[in-house]
Amino acid sequence: MPLERVIHVTDLTRGPDHSLAAFSRHMQLGDMFSMLCQIDRSITCYEEGLKIQSQTLGDTDTRVGETCRFCHLLISQLNNATWLVSETPF
Repeated sequence: MPLERVIHVTDLTRGPDHSLAAFSRHMQLGDMFSMLCQIDRSITCYEEGLKIQSQTLGDTDTRVGETCRFCHLLISQLNNATWLVSETPF
């Protein structure tokens, strides 16, 4: 899919700046997929972004903790929205 090509632009072996750019792109792509109601793809992007950020900054970096919290809240909201849509009688 054309949206997913943006992730492959960054070379993770070229240092932390490139890795954090890849992290950012994964998070943005996750946002795009959530707006398109493609929840599974959205969650996969968020998980991959978190993995890249954690590997780049280390598990104890506060930014990783903030991303974990953000992802947890967002995934919870996405799951709730999916449930609400499934319960709609249309």
